[in-house]
Amino acid sequence: MALALCAYVNSFPGAFIGDDLAIVRDSPLVWSADLPTIVAADYWGTGAGSGLHRPLTILSYALGARLFGPAPVFFHLVNVLLHAGVAVLTSVVLVAAGVPLALSWLAGALFAVHPVHTEVIDIVTGRAELLAALFVLLAARSALRRGRLHRVVAAAWYTLALLSKESAATFPALLLLLDVFGTRERRAVARERWPLYALLCVVTACWLAFRKWALLSGSLPRNLPDPVDNPLVLLDLPARVLTALKVQFLYAVRLAAPLRLDAAFVDTMIGPVSRAGSVQGLAVAAGAIAAVVAIVAGWRRRQAWALGAVLHCAAFATTANLLVVTPFLMAERFAYLPSVGFCLLLAAVLLAATRWLGRARALAATAAVVAAALVLLTARTAIRNRDFADGITLWTAETGREPGNVRSWLFLAGAYADAGERGRAERALRRALEVRPGFTDARLALGFLLLEAGRPVEGIRRFEEVMERIPGVSPLAMLGLARGYIDLGMLPEAARWLESVPEYFRHIDAYRDVAERLEAADGRARR
Repeated sequence: MALALCAYVNSFPGAFIGDDLAIVRDSPLVWSADLPTIVAADYWGTGAGSGLHRPLTILSYALGARLFGPAPVFFHLVNVLLHAGVAVLTSVVLVAAGVPLALSWLAGALFAVHPVHTEVIDIVTGRAELLAALFVLLAARSALRRGRLHRVVAAAWYTLALLSKESAATFPALLLLLDVFGTRERRAVARERWPLYALLCVVTACWLAFRKWALLSGSLPRNLPDPVDNPLVLLDLPARVLTALKVQFLYAVRLAAPLRLDAAFVDTMIGPVSRAGSVQGLAVAAGAIAAVVAIVAGWRRRQAWALGAVLHCAAFATTANLLVVTPFLMAERFAYLPSVGFCLLLAAVLLAATRWLGRARALAATAAVVAAALVLLTARTAIRNRDFADGITLWTAETGREPGNVRSWLFLAGAYADAGERGRAERALRRALEVRPGFTDARLALGFLLLEAGRPVEGIRRFEEVMERIPGVSPLAMLGLARGYIDLGMLPEAARWLESVPEYFRHIDAYRDVAERLEAADGRARR
């Protein structure tokens, strides 16, 4: 716990960055603290249509706001404390699963200071990952105790994890791996544990039904992922699977040697596998086969590193893009819970390496290697924390490292606009469009920014370009056109565009705002 706090001591006071603005700082759900509304609302707000339902996470923001007020430092402090708790539980659960104490402690220590977690901890909305991991580990600890009471307690913790983030649905698979790893009597385990797994299946089914009910009313239709964020939508099945496997190798590299860290990923940074028969495709397939063979061999010998590897892979099930295509192909925040397994793998490798030096020097060598690993990782985390001082600092650093990352340019523009620096925001958006002219999100953002700057003619042109580029309906562009024509005093044209907005989009705040503007402008014109 002290290691976790030490690694993030220079991350204070913290700031609202990126998604924090809409989900926490400016969210009516958080500041009204209306429990029935929170329980039935989309994570991004009532009727937002994101397809995410995380009421417990929103409730944690609302409680924090009531107790400590709007200052981001308190939201950030809770994140740091939650991470410290997850690090401790990592060690506790591994010991309960039969992993040696020293190895379990080292895995928890590596998890506590690992720099890949900076995004989750330093951005307030990383809370969803933290709560899901905390409750999953509490559920695992209760389940490993055996007994009817612990079975019910484990199911309760699992329910809280599901209400924090969808990735917690991997818990039954993770628990099964922990159960099977320590014994060869799999049939005996099945006879003893089937009531628990049946209860977990019932909890999962109830959660899915409840989630469907909460998101059904007033939600927007789900769109396909943007190829900028997930290029798998453009690939055939073999190339899609190989690209998803390549991403798993990229995660492993960043966890093993976290020299390069990024808060946003786009297709150009990942380099999707275009064809299964390409050199890259064959290399990925060969690497995956070799990894599976090694893990199976280690698992049969009950080696701790193999347990870590399978836990790592299983925890990625909901975000690996092997079963379904998700909105984002890669994000370091997705690695938070899976890194519990990877830190066990890394700890086993570090301890195994020191045994080669002989029994006499093993203790001193182990202490030196462990201390060096923890110091290096803590130092890297401390350096990375400085990027999260505020949104402008973070996205300036991100665009400096990867000038071709159009998402980072978009987020930088948003940070500038939030700070009232419209000129810099406009330059960032134009830079994004130079990097990728077809990036619709940047063109929409530029259009709205121009409207706010009192330049409706230019803004209207940006929205018209979006309508020309996108085959079909673009409700945001329609709203932008209506808003632009209101600013020009062309009310019939504004009304025409507002009436063109699809019915499913008319319950959101942006539509109501434009409709009210039109009504007010029409009233002034009549007077």
